Order: sequence, then structure tokens, then C-alpha cells
Amino acid sequence: MKKRTFVAGILGNIFDHYDKALFGLLAPFIAPLFFPEKGQISALILIYGMMVLGLLSKPIGALFFGYIGDRYGRKRALSFTLMGMAIVTIGMGCLPTYAQVGRAAPMFLGLCRLLQSFFAAGETTGGAILILEAAEEGQKSFLSSLYDSSTILGIFLASGVVTLFSFQRETFVHFWRVPFFIGSICGIWGFFIRLYLPEPVQQKQRVSIREHFSLILKYRAAALPIIFAAGFSYCTYLYATTFMNGYLPFVTTITKEQACRSNTFLLLLDFILLPLFGFLATRWVKEKLMMWCALLVMVLAFPLFSLLPNASSQVAIVVRIVFVTLGVGFAAPFHHWAQEKVPAHVRYTLVATASALGSQLIGMPSAAISLWLYQKTGWVAAPSFYFMGVAGLAAFAILLAARRPAEVT
Repeated sequence: MKKRTFVAGILGNIFDHYDKALFGLLAPFIAPLFFPEKGQISALILIYGMMVLGLLSKPIGALFFGYIGDRYGRKRALSFTLMGMAIVTIGMGCLPTYAQVGRAAPMFLGLCRLLQSFFAAGETTGGAILILEAAEEGQKSFLSSLYDSSTILGIFLASGVVTLFSFQRETFVHFWRVPFFIGSICGIWGFFIRLYLPEPVQQKQRVSIREHFSLILKYRAAALPIIFAAGFSYCTYLYATTFMNGYLPFVTTITKEQACRSNTFLLLLDFILLPLFGFLATRWVKEKLMMWCALLVMVLAFPLFSLLPNASSQVAIVVRIVFVTLGVGFAAPFHHWAQEKVPAHVRYTLVATASALGSQLIGMPSAAISLWLYQKTGWVAAPSFYFMGVAGLAAFAILLAARRPAEVT
């Protein structure tokens, strides 16, 4: 595999997840700036709820960029997605707050989230396809884990930047825009690298839109397992990082700043574990690894959440480490597992769309739904039920996919 192709795929993925993580990590800090008339919990629920806006635009973006990637080539689609995300990120850094423009502020923020999800829909899946299609078969699970490592690197960088600014709590509200401007630099750099990337000619499919989507319908049975698996993979990330950052200050004496700093350590652990699990997936059946991780989440989620009331920072970190480890074990071979279920000529569109639906329908609402469950019941363990249900769907997805032959052509 050409190093240039690997770097081009990795850079875009780093920026994509830096950008998306930044919004979630900043949520507890910017919620009062955009919803000052609400209480702390209600404002945070509204910010988390904005993550669900991707449900409207992400599937559309997946279909749009998936069609471009399958018909005109991976390079063209990925160049569009990266430049679009860079422009939106700059726009988010320029947003006015409620104090400046009133109720128009959250509307502008929501619009940016819609556009961010639209462009990001083709980026994560497209970058993985670009890398794995150029790799040898025996390397794919390991390279899938390395690609996910770049996901964590993007999140880790976002967490590190937010942590750095959080040390100046009094002045942080004046500098929350800076992390967005920092991220846009990486996006523009990645765009120019991709601009000069050679396009594999054999991946272009000169068919009409109608013919292309007829092929998508032909392979639609492969989409359901990918939807469930992508939803669970996204949930494990959100629960261990974004959700816990906002949740722990409500049920423990841990502050937002302390939770955020612990988050940076956990992301570093995630980054280290991914290649290890990727290597394990090359030596063991990847479906078994994914299945065991999903089942363990089903068993452990409730007792681990039950430990959180007034928990010390050490107990909270242990709980998050367990979720991180199981999430890593499931995610490491995910891209390889998903791509081998779909033939190359519809791979970009189908895998991107299924992943978008899973992340938006199942994964993205998890933070808002879980916090709502706690608000309504007052029960600290209530959020675990959603997590357990999603894990059960993921286990079912692996079994369902095992009944279908791999489509590696």
C-alpha cells in the first residue's frame, strides 16, 4: 500500500473526529452561551440534542458522497468532504452567542451541525475504503485498527486542546472559538494532500444514478447488521467520553474540568489499545472478538453505572476504562468487517449510508436520551439500559452478518 494513500486517508479522519469531538467536549462549556435562559441540565440536553440533527443530513451526505465515490472515484469524493468540513469548522468558530443575537444563535449553531454532519458522512467511511482497498488481505484488520487509532488521535487532540483552555476557567468562555480555528488548519492541509493523490481508475463505475441505486437495493440486506454495529461502536465512544464528561458532575463531586482531564488520559489509552486489538483480530476470528465485547457490555453496563453515585475519581476512571476497552475491541476490526460484506462497486454508498444511519439513529442520541432518563427517574443507573439494549443489537448484528457470505470483489 502506498504511504501517500495511507496518509491522505488518515489526515482526513483525524480532522473529521477532531471536529466532531470538539463540539461534544465543549458542550458543557458552551451550553450556557447558547441557552442561558435554561437550567444547567436542560441547556446541556439541548446541546446534546443538537448532535441528533445529523440524523437529517448525514444519511443524505452518505448517499451523495457515496455515489460520487463509487461512480467518479474515492479521491474526488474525499476532496469535497474535507474542504467542506474545513469551511464549516471555520464558520463554527465565528458563531455569535445568545448574548449577541438572541435566539438566532442556537439556530446558527444547529445549521452548522447539519452541514458538519453532511460533509462528515462521506469522510469516515470513505477514508477507510481508500486505505483498505489498497491493502493486502492479511493486513486489513490491523490497518482497520490503525485507521480507528487516527479517529482516537483526532478526539485526543480535541480533548487536549479543550483541557489546555479549561485550566483558565474564568477566561475560557472568551476563547472557546480558538479550537475550531486550530482544527481547520489540519483540514486544509489534508485537502491539498488529497488533491495530488492518484485515483485508482478501476474503482470508477460509469452507471446512471438509477442503475447505481438499483444495485444498492440489491445488496440492502447487508445494511442492517452494519447499522446496528455502527450504532454500538459510536455509543461506546460517546458513553465513555462525551456523555461521562457532562454526567459525572451531576452524580459525583467530580467537576467538569476534572472529567475533561481524565478524558484525555482515556483517549490515550484507547489510542494504544486499538493496534493491539487490531493485531489480535488478525490472529483470531474478528467476529468472535466483536461479539464478546458486545456481550460483555450487556452484562457489565448496569453494575458499572451503579457504582457511580458519589464515586471517587478513581472509581469513575475504572468504569470508563472498562467501557473504553470493550469499545476498542469491537471497533478495531469494524471497517474490515463491514467492507467485506459489500462489493466494491457499491461499497462507498452502502457502507457510508448504513454507518450514517447507525451512528445517527442509535449512537448519536445516546447522550441526550441517557441524560433524559436520569433527569426523569433520578436513578444514576438508568442510562445503562439504553447502552445494554444497543449492545444487544450489536451482538445480533454480528450473528446476522455471519449468515451472509463475504462480498470482497
